[in-house]
Amino acid sequence: MKRRDFIKLSANAALLLAWAGLGTPLQAGSTASTPKTVINLMLDGGPDFRYLIVPAYGSADADDSYAAKFWLSRASLWGTSTADGLKQAYSEHYDDITISGVKCGILKSCGWLKSEISAGRVAIINSVVGSTNRDHHHSQLMIERGSLEANAHNLDASGWAGRAAKSLGGNVLSLTPSVRLICNGPHPTNPKGHDNSCVISNYYSRDAGLYNYDTQGDIDSGKHNYVWSDKAKLSRALSSYYLSKRLSVPTGSPYSKPMEHEKKLREFGALLSDRLKSVPIPDAISNLDEKDHVNELDSSRFARQILALYDSYATQDIVSMR
Repeated sequence: MKRRDFIKLSANAALLLAWAGLGTPLQAGSTASTPKTVINLMLDGGPDFRYLIVPAYGSADADDSYAAKFWLSRASLWGTSTADGLKQAYSEHYDDITISGVKCGILKSCGWLKSEISAGRVAIINSVVGSTNRDHHHSQLMIERGSLEANAHNLDASGWAGRAAKSLGGNVLSLTPSVRLICNGPHPTNPKGHDNSCVISNYYSRDAGLYNYDTQGDIDSGKHNYVWSDKAKLSRALSSYYLSKRLSVPTGSPYSKPMEHEKKLREFGALLSDRLKSVPIPDAISNLDEKDHVNELDSSRFARQILALYDSYATQDIVSMR
């Protein structure tokens, strides 16, 4: 195998995962069919993928082959430079995987990833692929913008996911704490700007919309906390205030638009909340941020994003996710 061929394979073993196994919540809550969905997972930095997928070691490789040079240059890592020693190191730490007809090695500790790649559901793209320079931040902007001409300082531009969703007549769901450039929709008149009317921020999927105290649930529980609860009083006061304002502000008034925004946000949040009340969170997801659980993730943010993704499928017909 030649070095350029291996790099090409690594790039092709590469980017988006289409998660087909999350249809259950959608079936539980909506009548829409589960769409084929593209999920973009961006690692901002940290993981070193140089040892994830490697050339398969073969003691019969020609001395000038890329595989032979690759393993010989890393001989000190394994404490051996003999053919038998390197072959043993490969077999102890790597499983064979065939990518585009070429046998490579993938770390044994990445068995799940291997199965997903083999099934054609996962690909990995390092930011050096599709970039014009080694500036990590600029390379990420190129990937999220979907253009080699992305300006290193223009964070106001549209992203390829936002443009794709807009062209499909649906929405792109942002599952990160703040909307990333990749989700930005196209501006109708300014090609260097963006318009996020097709973007829904769904990071706090179980707390979407405006806060509304559950008075009926409180009464049904027999607690009747709504009588003295400050949150309950404020919730009732604000909803009544905006309702009254909405009915009294003239249509042409500059205040009519925020009043209409409040109405849409409140009603939209209520739709999501009502749907998700009937969609329990599976243990496999809830224990991702459960302290000391065997499945607890080091990142509570990532655990929340996984839940948000699950909830996005359950409400796909409401949010018009594409």
